[in-house]
Amino acid sequence: MNIVQKTIVLSLFTIAITTIFLFTLGSTVYAQLNNTATQTPSLELLSHKIKEGDYSDSLIGQLQNNFAKKIESVQVIATFYDGNGDIVGTDYGYTTPSDLSSGMKAPFELRLDEGITDELASYDLTVSWRTSGSFGEDSKVFEFSKQQAVDEPQTEEEEEEEE
Repeated sequence: MNIVQKTIVLSLFTIAITTIFLFTLGSTVYAQLNNTATQTPSLELLSHKIKEGDYSDSLIGQLQNNFAKKIESVQVIATFYDGNGDIVGTDYGYTTPSDLSSGMKAPFELRLDEGITDELASYDLTVSWRTSGSFGEDSKVFEFSKQQAVDEPQTEEEEEEEE
């Protein structure tokens, strides 16, 4: 083998090894990205329902922090819609307590203005929070129909609260 043939063989070998390496690296990165997307922890809405009261109705529910870090100032914002999709009311409040450690559950209660329940067809819940030690704010939106709110199962804490 002369020097030209050795150079060609070495070049082909280098190209083949580089291609295999890049393909393997790309597949690994894709798999990791895919895995991360499906297993990202978040804030979870465990329950929600409309509770009729003597003087006003409430939207009650429970959230759980599934992040590895503490989250702070957890705020729940509700937007209520009628059958035409028009806004008939809004309200906001904080979980109790408003700061949640990892894995912690917390209830929330929003008071509904008089008459909203009669017009209510659906609602959105927007939950916002700050990650401990950060200045930015994150949020997540949940959408529900009135029927879903009525049919939603209660947590043990909510059942005890009614008694």
